Amino acid sequence: DIAGGAEALAGSDIQATIKSLYYFGAPASNMKISWSLYANPGYFYAPGYETGPSDTRWMLPPWYYSGYGIGSYLAGGESETAADGTLLILVPYEEIAEHLTAGKAQYLTLEANLIEEGEYPVSARGTQTLHPERYYIGVDVEQWVGQAGREMGFTIQTLDWAQKNAPNLSLRAVFSKVEWVEKAYNENGGTYDYEQVRTEIGSADFVTDALGQARIAFTPPDAGVYELKVTGGNAITESLVWVS
Repeated sequence: DIAGGAEALAGSDIQATIKSLYYFGAPASNMKISWSLYANPGYFYAPGYETGPSDTRWMLPPWYYSGYGIGSYLAGGESETAADGTLLILVPYEEIAEHLTAGKAQYLTLEANLIEEGEYPVSARGTQTLHPERYYIGVDVEQWVGQAGREMGFTIQTLDWAQKNAPNLSLRAVFSKVEWVEKAYNENGGTYDYEQVRTEIGSADFVTDALGQARIAFTPPDAGVYELKVTGGNAITESLVWVS
């Protein structure tokens, strides 16, 4: 049995308790357990709104990436259970932070394997959602394709983890033109690597109202692809729009 809480805030150390019992209910003490922690990119669902950093994998050929499976390996170890059959797992956040995407929810999976000499291993898994901030920023693009010289509007909605309105939050919006510049050919992936180059067009600091809502607007000067990036604390949401 693995317990660590269904949700947690990024920045805190990852803690979980593994409890091993015999089939008749007695604690399995002094048992050797190997454990591994994995992470998959998550997504916070807010009906009618985009949330989180923009995902540009659609620019890659479909064979370039596949399903995430259990996730990317973050940490692991091996230890023995205490007299009560428990084992406390503690992973310092700074040890895994570089492997996590900033501003994005993460689905963590802890896998534990109990190894008893001469027996088949017994495995169990526990999961946890790691949130980047205490709230998420939703962006509703009023029009995906605009015209140069004409205003483009965006509706903002901030929500807590339970999808309830999170009011009176200070946010910052940056509107930039985006270009993809070819860097080099990736021989391992068989594709060209590109770098996003952003040219800031405008920015605004604002506060959501009592319902967690706000509206902002920018005017693109010429044709191209533009990005709206809204941030608050460690929360990030990016939206791409096209201008003719």
